[in-house]
Amino acid sequence: VALKVHTFGIGAWVGKKASRSWKAIALAAGITAAGFAPLIFVKATTPVIVFLVCIGITGVAESFRSVSITPVAQQELDKKDLGVGTSLITFTNTFSSLVAAAISGVVFDSQKGNIQAGYSRVVLISVIIAAIGLVLTLLFIRPGYKEQKAN
Repeated sequence: VALKVHTFGIGAWVGKKASRSWKAIALAAGITAAGFAPLIFVKATTPVIVFLVCIGITGVAESFRSVSITPVAQQELDKKDLGVGTSLITFTNTFSSLVAAAISGVVFDSQKGNIQAGYSRVVLISVIIAAIGLVLTLLFIRPGYKEQKAN
């Protein structure tokens, strides 16, 4: 319930100004990287609370992602293309999960017999991809919003 209320608050914040969408996208990527980073260094003695907190943090990142991507697409698309655009977002989200699971499985399995190393490598890849997403947002998406604002 608390996460749904939080998501609604984020959605309202983004929805009030379309120019905030890039900030929500950047926050989604940055929070994901920050939330997963401590999990790179997990050991057998790591308390379970560390996992719960880090995964909870990434749940907040998912809220930012979900309330930023769809409204941006709806804002940019013509009315006749909204259904197709929204479907494409759903497809991409599902497909990206499948690709991530496949890649994570290969990376995890490459550490034959060393579960800790496999897990750490999978998390490291997640942090790297999230950091790349943050950089791409700052370098490409943010300037586009600044350019739209200037026009």
